[in-house]
Amino acid sequence: MRVFDVCGTLYASNTTFDFIIEYHKYHRNRLKFFWTQILLSLPFKILNRMKFLSIRRNMIYSLKGESKHELFDFSQIFVDRYLGNKRKQETMQLLLNDPLNSVLMSASIDPVIIAISNHLNVKAYSSVLEYNDEGMCTGKLDVDLKGIKSNQIAESNLELVATDNMSDIDLIKNSTLSYIITNKNNKNGWLRLLSKNNVDLGKVIFL
Repeated sequence: MRVFDVCGTLYASNTTFDFIIEYHKYHRNRLKFFWTQILLSLPFKILNRMKFLSIRRNMIYSLKGESKHELFDFSQIFVDRYLGNKRKQETMQLLLNDPLNSVLMSASIDPVIIAISNHLNVKAYSSVLEYNDEGMCTGKLDVDLKGIKSNQIAESNLELVATDNMSDIDLIKNSTLSYIITNKNNKNGWLRLLSKNNVDLGKVIFL
């Protein structure tokens, strides 16, 4: 099995945040859109880093009261119009070289990940929004894959991993080959993490 992260790996986008922002903009949910902009301001980013609040949790909560039908309808628009020019060509080509044996593994929310998986014709696992009996989003997650992606994968059958997330270290440890997307600010951090977890650098390719 070949496992691909989505945000920052296949697309230069935080697909959860960008999807929610574009959804509110498209549906003219002005107050919710304004709130998402506040959440991404510097003071809130500092509070998030200090763990006084979670930007992700608050972003997802802004979907409370939105219908499942409208969320999934917009996800197709989002993939076609917004993500089209956000593709990261090197990792995308790696995926498309063998789509039948590839799977998307993302902590992003299900409307956007399902739309991406349909667009690329690959299987996907994602976090799942919670809905009430009327099909309205509760603003919470029913399933959250953040930090626990490895629970979805059989360790003995992991051929390749492509990711930019340090939280995917368990996948990297068990993979035959790993493509790690880095930047100038986190390359040393990755090297320390790999060393700490006794990962053979011979099976790691930095992109």
